[in-house]
Amino acid sequence: MNNFIRKVLLFLGVAFVLLGVSAKPTLAYIYDNEVSEENTFGSTSLDMTLTSETSDFFPEEGLLPGVGVGRTVSVGNVGELPFYYRLEYEYVSGDSDFCNALTVNIDSGVTYSGPLTTNPHVIGPLFSASGSADFDYQITLPSDTDSSLANKSCQFNIKAYAWQEGGGVGSGFWDVEVLLNDISSGEWGGEPELVKIVVNEVCYDVDTPSQGDDGGGPTSDEWVELYNPNDFAVNLKDWTLSDNSVSRTISHSNKYIPAHGFAVIAKAAQTWTYWTIPGEAEKIELGDNIGNGLANDGDRVILRDNNGVEIDAVSWGDDITAFTPSVGDVVEGHSISRVVKGVDTDAAVDWMDTYGGSDPVGPNPGTNPHPPAVSSILFTPLFVSLDPFPSPTPEPLVLEAPPTPSPSPEPIPMPSPTPETLVLETPVPTPDLVSSPIPSPTPSLEPSPTSTPAVVDPIATPSLSPVPTPSPSPASEAVPDLPVVIVPEPTILPVNEES
Repeated sequence: MNNFIRKVLLFLGVAFVLLGVSAKPTLAYIYDNEVSEENTFGSTSLDMTLTSETSDFFPEEGLLPGVGVGRTVSVGNVGELPFYYRLEYEYVSGDSDFCNALTVNIDSGVTYSGPLTTNPHVIGPLFSASGSADFDYQITLPSDTDSSLANKSCQFNIKAYAWQEGGGVGSGFWDVEVLLNDISSGEWGGEPELVKIVVNEVCYDVDTPSQGDDGGGPTSDEWVELYNPNDFAVNLKDWTLSDNSVSRTISHSNKYIPAHGFAVIAKAAQTWTYWTIPGEAEKIELGDNIGNGLANDGDRVILRDNNGVEIDAVSWGDDITAFTPSVGDVVEGHSISRVVKGVDTDAAVDWMDTYGGSDPVGPNPGTNPHPPAVSSILFTPLFVSLDPFPSPTPEPLVLEAPPTPSPSPEPIPMPSPTPETLVLETPVPTPDLVSSPIPSPTPSLEPSPTSTPAVVDPIATPSLSPVPTPSPSPASEAVPDLPVVIVPEPTILPVNEES
């Protein structure tokens, strides 16, 4: 029995073992290995530059309606990748209304003209490596701009974006650059109803061909320079220039002559090619001759404002309309100009031949380079005077002594304050008086002038001592009466010289 049980248990144990072995899975591990050889890793760059040769827009003076300021901006590719790019406006600070009023014209083959604040200004083509391009910005304040935008400023960026081909700003390779700009407006409007603008220089006898063409022909290069002595800009719109027969309107649109600045007026822009005119001077083309052409031997230039009121005039040679005498005629190639810019006494003495009175020699359109020594002279309508207290010429006072010598003559008062010559006729009984007109004792007759450095006092009245009559000598012969002239010492008047 026991053997039977043991056999059964053994059988079951073997069965369980066999069943357990047959149910367990068989595991297999699979793997692979590959090799890639001769690989190279590289890098590249996209780099744009935005530069300008000037620090800001020029000129730097306040911008006026109808006037433009310019600046050249350069875009460059200093990286290795070609790129596309665009230029935009970005507001920084200042008066937003003034910024919005500005217009811009950009010329570089890719042209934009319109409001400054409208974006984008330029979308450039694909820009190759090492390439560059210049963009000429010309910003203008429209001529009809209201005076409420005077004395305003606008700070803004010219912003340039660049991105690689197939990419965009913010993805792939891209770059951004900025250039800060500052533009301010000047002052206009609100000036007095009558302002003083002077005709400052006239070139009426042009040296042909070095200075262009002379006379009233189709290509006349005569010109007139105006100067503004005021502290504000003046609008020359609808002002006129006239000669002895014809009046011409200077401009039908706003043309401002800057405060303490110049405007040069000619028939056409070709005249500017013969001269070096400062950039800040306003250049105005009439589109026609000045008058009917300025006569070389004698003519006039009359400036009138927009109400027809005469503001200034000059005449030269045989024309005496403005002055009598007129300004002297100058030789061919010379000009006439004011000795001191803006100084106007309505006389020919205000004027000179610019050639001999300037350094460098004239003519000098758009400037007034006269030496300081010349510019410091102050003129009056009739003469130049450095002595503000001229002394009158004294007149002699003649007094006759009594016919009979008196032992006690009364003192004779001097009619002061003007020093005068006193002439006394006294009989001289002795021959010794021929060589010595006044016998002993000598009378005391001396004026006592009084002066102080600041005040000229009247001359004190001199005292006249009695003249004793000497006893005649028996041997003396009659001697004719000799006049005795007593001359007072000159009075020195203090003079405060003003330079």
